[in-house]
Amino acid sequence: IVSNDALFFYTEKESEVIKNIHKQLKKLSLSYNVEIRACEIALKHFNIDKSDLLQEIKTTKNSFMDVIQLQNKGYAFFPLID
Repeated sequence: IVSNDALFFYTEKESEVIKNIHKQLKKLSLSYNVEIRACEIALKHFNIDKSDLLQEIKTTKNSFMDVIQLQNKGYAFFPLID
């Protein structure tokens, strides 16, 4: 979802959803000053090069450690459940 090349892997219908997600990520980043990070471990696992990421996406070495550090600062983590 955070890659410019993400549309390659989806059907036409799914690609429209991905395009909308890309727009929302850009809006969050620019309008609301939200920092969006991609885990470098996941990027490596899924063979995604950093240069393929959307411009608004920053990387982090280990997202699990980021979550733990934020929790230690008092932030809460709420996983999304279907």
